[in-house]
Amino acid sequence: MEPERLLDRSIASLRTWLATPLESMFATAEDLRSAPPPPRSSPSEPLANNDVVRVTSACVTWEISAESRSAVIKAMNRPEYALHSLHQESRTLGPTILPIVVIIPTPLTAAEREQLGRQQAAELAYFDRCVLRTRDVLLQLTEEGAHPLWILSILVRYASRAGTVFPSSQVAVLPHSQFTFETPLSWTTPRDAMEPVRLRGHAASSPPSPRRRRGPEGIAVNVGMALLANHFHATTTRHGPHATDISALFRVWGRELSHLNREIVYRRLKRVQSEHATEFQQLALEEACQMTPELAFFERFAPS
Repeated sequence: MEPERLLDRSIASLRTWLATPLESMFATAEDLRSAPPPPRSSPSEPLANNDVVRVTSACVTWEISAESRSAVIKAMNRPEYALHSLHQESRTLGPTILPIVVIIPTPLTAAEREQLGRQQAAELAYFDRCVLRTRDVLLQLTEEGAHPLWILSILVRYASRAGTVFPSSQVAVLPHSQFTFETPLSWTTPRDAMEPVRLRGHAASSPPSPRRRRGPEGIAVNVGMALLANHFHATTTRHGPHATDISALFRVWGRELSHLNREIVYRRLKRVQSEHATEFQQLALEEACQMTPELAFFERFAPS
């Protein structure tokens, strides 16, 4: 695919996902229970790799308390997703990217819907403005071999992330034994069509450790720079960290980073590599595992 077309396709697919109405990412437990099961599979449709279960649709749910509801809604300005794996007999399905649905005790109010709409509109305007101002840099990097969707994903997730805690990425793995049938499974023979069923898995997430490694304010921005430097070194014809390009991107996508230049980027990259080498190596491996399923996930939102 031509670099300019690839860039345009990546921008469009990510923006389409970011424009997914935030109110659709909230549901009550009753909403999920009353959702219809998936349609029956066609008998002529073979199972891939002799899978026992064909997953037609899935999501990750995050149940919040009534007390935290206001804070969660206030903090959400774009739809969220998670990396997930499912153990099926002796195999692991995934990892795949699944959208996160927030489970709330009662339906969203009109005021909450309006608030989510305003926050999302501001985020989309910010995305459009940053893409417009950095398009030339993005196109140049794409022409050199970098993947524009991966660049945009890192910028969206890291460039304006605040805080002093070193970022982490976790993969949820639910073994087959943790799933229960929520809809009846008819007795079938191997030649019968597959019956649609709904599976539900549950795993409690542990709170972050209070001893997690901390760094300077905005450490996630430095980590995002280092992740892009790794990607550029591995994929582009120049095989360098591209400090000038990274500074040009983060001056626009970051918050209060207009002072950024090549030398500052080099210092920030060195700080990550010297002071957080172990944590960064682990995160880089997790991000590498996420890259392929993330590209596949966003392909569903690409223009036809």
